[in-house]
Amino acid sequence: MRAPSWWSLGILAGAWLTTAAGAAEPARASEPVAVEESVAGAASEPPRVELRWTGPEDCPASSLGDAMRRLLEGAPAGDAILVEAEVEAHADAAGEDWRIVTTFEAGPGRSGSRTFRALSCRTVTQAAALAIVLAVDPTALDRFEGLPPSPSELPSEPPAELPAEPPAEPAAEPAPPPPGPESVPPPETHEADSLEPVALGPIVAADRPTEPALPSWQALVGVAGSIDGGALPGPGGGLAATIGAQRRHFRAELAGAHRFATRRASEVDPRAGGAFSQWAVGVRGCGVLRPATIAVEPMLCLGLEAGQTIGRGVGLLSPRTTRQPWLAPVAAAGLAWPVRPWLALTLRGAVGVPLMRQDFSITGLGVVHRLGPVRGEGLGGIELRWP
Repeated sequence: MRAPSWWSLGILAGAWLTTAAGAAEPARASEPVAVEESVAGAASEPPRVELRWTGPEDCPASSLGDAMRRLLEGAPAGDAILVEAEVEAHADAAGEDWRIVTTFEAGPGRSGSRTFRALSCRTVTQAAALAIVLAVDPTALDRFEGLPPSPSELPSEPPAELPAEPPAEPAAEPAPPPPGPESVPPPETHEADSLEPVALGPIVAADRPTEPALPSWQALVGVAGSIDGGALPGPGGGLAATIGAQRRHFRAELAGAHRFATRRASEVDPRAGGAFSQWAVGVRGCGVLRPATIAVEPMLCLGLEAGQTIGRGVGLLSPRTTRQPWLAPVAAAGLAWPVRPWLALTLRGAVGVPLMRQDFSITGLGVVHRLGPVRGEGLGGIELRWP
């Protein structure tokens, strides 16, 4: 048995597609169907095809079943071929894309699955039929009438069924030697010029529409909730807002934040103490990674923020409010997940180191609170983008 070459496979597909165009039967309904038919005049009954079909009405089961029956004509008797096929059609800006997923079983060691994509139902089902029949019966290429052998597979003697050629030599001369590979004209391929392309392998990424390129610049507006600790008493919550712009791997932000007040009691008299809050504005520059394998955008940021820390007396007869400056460099790392071209979810962690650490004290009670050496902050929110 000779293995089918890609040249032979291409010629077979071309000849078979041309035959199928004129011999197609009326379409059947889109439902599971069993095809059981033997070919009259064959030496033995070919393998029976049992087909379970799921597909749209404009791509009937006969498009696959009839193609397999034609290819199995003259095949030796064998186990029934059980085929399950599911066809899907998708329409996009580039046109219709047909996809067929098939699984088949024809006895021990002869089973598998095939997936094809093409531009029409007829093309994708014919490709599936050809692949299944060749997997079950590799001799199908040998039985196909009209298939010219490749030059490397010519027999040592000329086939008896070759049509007679006009005599080029006088009859009295001895018979010419058996033709070599160079004496056989190359197969004509002009009939295949009108054939539809058949996808016998996975569709490569270049066949699909590419993602649109990012705009040169995008404007950003974001809001987030925050939890921080370290600088003021205990952990506390807050709100933050940002405006900015980004381009490919760089983004710049102007941010503002407010930290809600938390209290600390005096160690001398727990009935008195202070409530401490903070606000700040800052600028940040970020480097943004855009990996092709994941949908999120990791980023690293450095910046500087300035504002005020506010201390207000609590539990005193004459409470006072004190405001002290806040200035700190900030480093942050975060992720942005663009769930829509105009909307992203954000998650970020930041660390700030105050350059000035003030004391907040109450007359007669001493120091109530001193700013911590490091402030840690976690933020989560949403971000709007345009264009």
